[in-house]
Amino acid sequence: MSSKIDSTPRATRLAQTIASDIAAYAQADTSLSSEAQREQIKQQIQEGREFFRSRVTPEVLSHGIYEEVVRSKFATSSAAPQPD
Repeated sequence: MSSKIDSTPRATRLAQTIASDIAAYAQADTSLSSEAQREQIKQQIQEGREFFRSRVTPEVLSHGIYEEVVRSKFATSSAAPQPD
């Protein structure tokens, strides 16, 4: 198993990749209503958060990188996450 990410730049890239994947999937899936799509995005953001937490050290996690990146990516969306 690979070691956890302990650098802020690498963690930021991971968070950006996760957020971009969520956004791309949401944009591609036009079969859902707006409300259903928002709920799906919220669920994917939570799953992404759990994945991010599993890949970074506690010190890097404490910087709030994932939340900042997701908030920025989904700033105009009601699916933007609220702080834990």
